[in-house]
Amino acid sequence: MSDYNLFQSESDIFIEWCDDKTSLIEAHLLTEEDMQIIQEQIDPKLEFLNALWFCLSDEEQESYRPLYDIVLEKHQQINNVHKLPVSNRPVATPKQEQQSLLNSSNNYATTDKEVPYDDFEDIIPAITRKSLHMSRASPAIANQIRDMVASDIAVDEEREWCILDASPDWTFTLPDISTYSEEFQDKIKKDWFQTDHIRTLEESNIINWNQELTTMYPLFTTGDGNCLLHAVSLGMWGIHDRKLVLRDALNKTMKSERFRERWENIRKTSYEGLSNDIIQQRLDSEWERLNSNTSLETTIDEYGMNRFQFLDQLHVYVLAHILRRPIIVYAESVVRDPLTDMVAYTPEDKDRMDGIYLPTLWPAYACRKDPLALTFHSAHFAALVGTATEKKLIENEGEYMSISILPIMASHFELLPVHFLTDQEANNQLDIVKQYMDIGSTPSGILVARQVAGVQPEELRNLLDTYLEETGRKLEECNIQVESTWDGGPCRNNCGFQGSESTEGYCSVCYKDKLESGQLASNQTVLGSCFVDNCEFNGTDENGGYCSGCFAIFVSWNMQEIGPCKKECGFSGTLQNSGLCSVCVKS
Repeated sequence: MSDYNLFQSESDIFIEWCDDKTSLIEAHLLTEEDMQIIQEQIDPKLEFLNALWFCLSDEEQESYRPLYDIVLEKHQQINNVHKLPVSNRPVATPKQEQQSLLNSSNNYATTDKEVPYDDFEDIIPAITRKSLHMSRASPAIANQIRDMVASDIAVDEEREWCILDASPDWTFTLPDISTYSEEFQDKIKKDWFQTDHIRTLEESNIINWNQELTTMYPLFTTGDGNCLLHAVSLGMWGIHDRKLVLRDALNKTMKSERFRERWENIRKTSYEGLSNDIIQQRLDSEWERLNSNTSLETTIDEYGMNRFQFLDQLHVYVLAHILRRPIIVYAESVVRDPLTDMVAYTPEDKDRMDGIYLPTLWPAYACRKDPLALTFHSAHFAALVGTATEKKLIENEGEYMSISILPIMASHFELLPVHFLTDQEANNQLDIVKQYMDIGSTPSGILVARQVAGVQPEELRNLLDTYLEETGRKLEECNIQVESTWDGGPCRNNCGFQGSESTEGYCSVCYKDKLESGQLASNQTVLGSCFVDNCEFNGTDENGGYCSGCFAIFVSWNMQEIGPCKKECGFSGTLQNSGLCSVCVKS
């Protein structure tokens, strides 16, 4: 189906869906849970249509302008009605009274007050938001992090594009919330998680489809057209790209002819059979659109809100070069109708949004080898992050790290698409991937990449602690009992990792230090030194004689191939199997 026909059919479905939901809302037939589901669905549906709209030519947009205006009007209509709290919606409120309530709700969309864009997250009322994001707990600390990232931007004079010097080393990880009370966990999940991504992508076996993989969580990401840059910022620093630092870097870097040359050589294969003049005209038009879509200028949507233009594949590829770090996008390989969830069409591999984006215009040695992970669903990006539960003290460096195991293949064991490779690179794509990422395999043969997160920087730890304290205070105000005894959360030594009840609120490393210094009395039984040579920690029976850090790295990880199998069977041996392959070790 062409973009032209697809936009018409999807718009018709969207209009019918909006009319149906508006009728139910105005008749007060929906529960609070129903309203939450609508709130999660409405913006991604419009973003999907916006993505289709921007794929249309100028002539097609002119033809469909009346239909597009109806789409925007319906979106506004349902949004205006469902922004009202369920508890404040009387049974017989006329539409005029509803509008009066809406106008008096201090809603940014209806106020005449001019609000700077970078302050938007901090002032928008909870009534219009799904969640309280972490940065709203302390805007001052969040702005410190944003200023630090902005100061880290530099220009590579040889390549004439922007780079981040040091901050790409950051990888945001969630605290282990499993030891908090159920009410506390529910509040944090509501604030942090992109629930529609979790539900759909887990059901489709896109994320968390095997127990050998790290459980990852999509973070709630604002859908304002800048979701790609927000998702990247959240995945590294835990905050949105409110000051447009990444978007500005992307906009400047897109001017580089190096990216146009690679994109053009790949894109022109889509126009085979056309004359060279027509091909060049279309390429010029597309490139102009791709550049203009990175603009820092916004348009005012139907609510009076600022919105940015939609970003796509090429922009992910360029971002990988700005970060000097691979990016993996997890998404369905088909495009679904956001209203009916039916498959709309199946794109070719090269046109799929999911896949691996390598900074191939950089030499591999100049790049960080652990990837940043994102999800994409219903034309919306979100950061995909793990939990900082497993850690290891790196010898001679004195730093902590946590490890996430990310698949580079789909659940049917097919390698994810690797985007923007030349023909020569495509013939050896797995070798290219291994140059840019630390690749191995799990016991069942899943090809995976290792993502390493060091100790969280002090600014981010402070922001996280402030959020947790604020969340606990708000729950207490709502008469929700938060457990007063220490039962999980950040290490009491503020090292950036998680403590546990069994280690009296400290992480295992700090607990060991406290024991050795005589500040604590041990209440645990250990087996002795970890099985790994030169490891300074104690092993446990649960981990088969390894400490928790070595168990995560060398046992669960199970990916460091150290050469041919010792049995000379033709397969590779691994560190975990003492040089044997997985078949020979079983025999």
